[in-house]
Amino acid sequence: MGALLLDSEPAPLETFNGSGSSPCVLICEHASNVMPQRLGNLGLPAADLQRHIAWDIGAEKTARRLARLLDAPLLLQRYSRLVYDCNRPPESPDAMPEVSEVTAIPGNRNLSAADRLARIREIYRPFHG
Repeated sequence: MGALLLDSEPAPLETFNGSGSSPCVLICEHASNVMPQRLGNLGLPAADLQRHIAWDIGAEKTARRLARLLDAPLLLQRYSRLVYDCNRPPESPDAMPEVSEVTAIPGNRNLSAADRLARIREIYRPFHG
């Protein structure tokens, strides 16, 4: 797929109920705690990926239920906000946080310009397309 995502990994944006008849569109930016394989766990213990720092726990399930109830299209971000927080523009230091809440994110420290650009291209831009 690119410098970050492997061809075998899912696209960062999932559309659920895309043909829904509702005039509103639902968005779930922090639906998942999944990490691209090339990033491993960003240097974090697996337990930290189950915490709120990595995703909004239960948001995906709730958003899918609402999409069905409202017959609304739903856009979901498939990768953890620790990889790229799609609520933040590329110039924001919090887009790829070095610290989340009180937890240091080793894999986000000292990112090169190329690493930042790969995350912008492969995670942020498809979501904001």
